[in-house]
Amino acid sequence: WQHSILLLRSAGCAAIKPDRYTYNAAINMHQKMEQWERALSLLHHVHGKRISSRLDAVAYNSALNASPQGTSGWRLVALLLQQMACEGIPFDAVTRSSCICALERVSPWA
Repeated sequence: WQHSILLLRSAGCAAIKPDRYTYNAAINMHQKMEQWERALSLLHHVHGKRISSRLDAVAYNSALNASPQGTSGWRLVALLLQQMACEGIPFDAVTRSSCICALERVSPWA
């Protein structure tokens, strides 16, 4: 995963400009490595930049799937859904499933 982040950083310096697909893949990779802090940091980083094509549901779904266990997890899910709504990104079936799984993970009864 460290090599992929290095490539993403160096792409910004080269003639290659990262797009939403590049960021989607990087956020998804962090989710799969259970590095929710890095996934959310990258999502936040993209919001700070003016990417030519905005993020889509794929990035948010990966971030939802990366949400941590515990009480902060449900707040994060709510925040991500709010950001999606503000960005005008529609909730799809994967988004709904990701929310259910994330909330199940943070539930004290799970």
